[in-house]
Amino acid sequence: MIEIRNYPLTIADFRYIIPIEMESDNPPYWTYDDFQLVINQCDKRIGFAAIMKDEKGNYLKKMGDPRVIGFVCIQFVEHFFRFKGKIILIDKLVVDKNFRRQGVGTALLTSVVSLVTKNMPLIAFPVRMDNTDGQLFLQNCIYGSKKMGTPEFNLYNFHHCGFIREYFSNGDAASVFLYKKSPF
Repeated sequence: MIEIRNYPLTIADFRYIIPIEMESDNPPYWTYDDFQLVINQCDKRIGFAAIMKDEKGNYLKKMGDPRVIGFVCIQFVEHFFRFKGKIILIDKLVVDKNFRRQGVGTALLTSVVSLVTKNMPLIAFPVRMDNTDGQLFLQNCIYGSKKMGTPEFNLYNFHHCGFIREYFSNGDAASVFLYKKSPF
């Protein structure tokens, strides 16, 4: 069983997040200093962590604390790429290799999608150009009501909307995906 917790990241989270980050197939990796920047900007950035529970609902422990199996870091920005207005920008989404393709990434992304409002209707997610797994994952995540033939029939997903050269700190380009809670 997976539980998603929404909370401002703290220094204590580093011991869980950095090992997951370093095992990721998608550099550039965040350093301690990068995470420190996230902590210092906690009024504009938050994180979600996926915590693992057993079938009885008890937390699986690692180092005495609930086992973090994935995380997503977001920030709230006024504009990004060619979009203006309040936007949720996904900085990082990483799932422990041992828990991929088990719904953890989708659960984390669902937590981010739940923040979409009329005043903040967009989510932008820049993904490395060579991260085809990440791009396919975003294109296949669908949110909304599936009651066919009813006014609630609204399905939304991430759409590719462009590229940004030299976006990442190592000079890699980004493929930008956008989620908007209305038809494109």
